[in-house]
Amino acid sequence: MKVISQNPEEGWLKVEPQCVEDLWYLQKIVEPGDGVEGTSFRRFKVEGVEKDSGEKKKVHLKIRAEQIEFAQSALKLRVTGVIESGTPEEFVSIGSHHTLDVDLHERVKIHKKLSAYHWALLQEAKKKSKHVKAFLIVMDEHQAIPAELQLQGLTFLGEMSFRGSKKDPKAFEEATKTFFAEIAKTLEGKEKIVVAGPGFAKDNFKKYLTEKHPDVAKKTSFEYASTAEKSGVYELLKRGVIEKALGEQRLAQEFALLEKFKESIGRDDHKNAYGLDAVQHAVLAGAAQHVLVSDTLIKNKTVSTIMETARQMGAQLHVFDSENETGQELKNYGVVALLRYPLWT
Repeated sequence: MKVISQNPEEGWLKVEPQCVEDLWYLQKIVEPGDGVEGTSFRRFKVEGVEKDSGEKKKVHLKIRAEQIEFAQSALKLRVTGVIESGTPEEFVSIGSHHTLDVDLHERVKIHKKLSAYHWALLQEAKKKSKHVKAFLIVMDEHQAIPAELQLQGLTFLGEMSFRGSKKDPKAFEEATKTFFAEIAKTLEGKEKIVVAGPGFAKDNFKKYLTEKHPDVAKKTSFEYASTAEKSGVYELLKRGVIEKALGEQRLAQEFALLEKFKESIGRDDHKNAYGLDAVQHAVLAGAAQHVLVSDTLIKNKTVSTIMETARQMGAQLHVFDSENETGQELKNYGVVALLRYPLWT
């Protein structure tokens, strides 16, 4: 995310989304009631000409947001609301509804006072705007399951089955080539890839890929996973394999932080806190290093206060998406803090 200019005192910022993930961030930052200003097109009809469908005119509008939709397939953010102002005035109908499409590399001005939560999202977007998505495959001699890791979550992309039989060696060899070719085809155009599995299938695929598709092989990391089921992908995330192979990713970081929290509880090292009162105490004491919050709680006044104080005290904020597995698990605790040092003994 490229921040063009901002004025926290007046309550506005102008940004330019650089990639699809930036549009996802903007969906989280822009809320109903915010003012959104940008370039659009309005259909202008000539008076007295009933059959005239109207000509589209380029306008600059400010609308009061009512609905915000991230249209990933269309690569744009759609903000619908009432027009408050615009130019040229002759093409603008104040008070009417309009949908403002925010496209990639198009500047948009957002009128709002950013909370600690929104500041955290903005800083994360600025930091990760050049990140590369991860393409993951877990495989064995029977099947392969591909998945794509994006900032907005993990998406499984079906299943590929192996149809060979060792009873017929020649047919088995041909089926193996077909199976590997099918997997390799899914890797075309991917920048960062992790292939994992429990047996020799991934090693044989590595040899195939190195020989047949050396350019793809250079972008691929091969790791161990105990299963070729969906749980194998989650295993990679929990073990931090994705972070090691591809660098920091939002979902991988969520898994790692949650695992660190649970390990702290298991060790009983007193370097964790959970629940509103305990986390608030840790934040005020300056002991909180990471604060983990479920997105279902960000509108809670106490939680908002905790987040703002944490930001001022230098703690790192992490808002978990409740639709992901990590977010679902965090909901059991609500608010969590990982501490720099023990507060309780």
